[in-house]
Amino acid sequence: MGQGTSQLDKHQEALRLLTPSENLKLEEISASMAQKNGGKAITNSAFQKYVGRVLEEPFASRLFKAIAMLDGEQATSEITKDKLAIGVVHMVKGTSEYRSYFMLRLATDNKSATTDDLIHLIQCLILALEKIFKQKHQHEYWSSLSHAMSDQRLAHFLMQDILTDKENDIPVTNGDSNLTFTEQHLETLLSRSALCIRILDEVFRNCFPIVDVDDSDFFSSIAPLVPHFELGKVLWSRIQSLLDTTSIIFLNNYIPVELRTKWRFVFATAVHGAGFSGLVREITKKGPTVLVLRDKHGHVFGGFASHSWQLHHAFYGDDQSFLFQLKPNISIYHPSGYNTNFMYLNHGQQTMPNGLVSTSRLP
Repeated sequence: MGQGTSQLDKHQEALRLLTPSENLKLEEISASMAQKNGGKAITNSAFQKYVGRVLEEPFASRLFKAIAMLDGEQATSEITKDKLAIGVVHMVKGTSEYRSYFMLRLATDNKSATTDDLIHLIQCLILALEKIFKQKHQHEYWSSLSHAMSDQRLAHFLMQDILTDKENDIPVTNGDSNLTFTEQHLETLLSRSALCIRILDEVFRNCFPIVDVDDSDFFSSIAPLVPHFELGKVLWSRIQSLLDTTSIIFLNNYIPVELRTKWRFVFATAVHGAGFSGLVREITKKGPTVLVLRDKHGHVFGGFASHSWQLHHAFYGDDQSFLFQLKPNISIYHPSGYNTNFMYLNHGQQTMPNGLVSTSRLP
């Protein structure tokens, strides 16, 4: 990653990726952490204190070490402000090569990471996201019912996602759970999971909030990880949501981009009753919907309907619809392509099947 170039040249090259206002914010962050040598050096403890609002230990220390070791250099107890600037720029605006470098260094102190290392890291990144959203009051309505293991379930799903050959829909591990991953492996694996990349980038950009809003990733601005929630006139204290922040991050990643910014409440049995006729009345002609259910065994599952529900004697919809599971495991099931039986809703008919159906491929 750029070996053979002086640190001064690397620093100047990195700063050229920033706007003037981003440069100013980066300088302010560096100055706030600098403690020694006339304000030019930053210690591990000062670094930990600053990023600790997002990352817990040992990940804050590992990130400090990763910056110190950029381009094959030795780990040190202090880093210069210039070295910090280089590291921050590569985190928030760097290439896939740098993204995989930092992910490996966060996952382990060794030269390669195990599957368990990566699962633990992903879980901690999700926890960091929840901390970020809580600070920004972005998820207060999503977490009224907490799933104790939901972060771990999403971490396992994402690990399975990056270890799957999407073209052939087969796992690349062949059942081997004792794999190790180098930086080069991670660069390839991360390319398989857009959600994993989004989570990593979101954490980095909140550790070091220097990116201008107008200059930030366009995709993030139109498709946030957690959508804005419209309560409407519903008394929220009457409802125990089946969706927590982790579930929302997962589901919002798979619905069409244009629907990821804003969600609104439509139906809950606690408000509208458990009758099927009430469900039909509230969900028809409301646009695309996410339907979430919990059975008597505690399993949580549902589906995304890409079109408005409507009473009809035939199937309708398109292949953007899908089914999902949130508990006991997180999974997603896309249409098989064998037919066009995506959505069906009928009620009160004597000669036609009644009920609500959304079909996708199941294992």
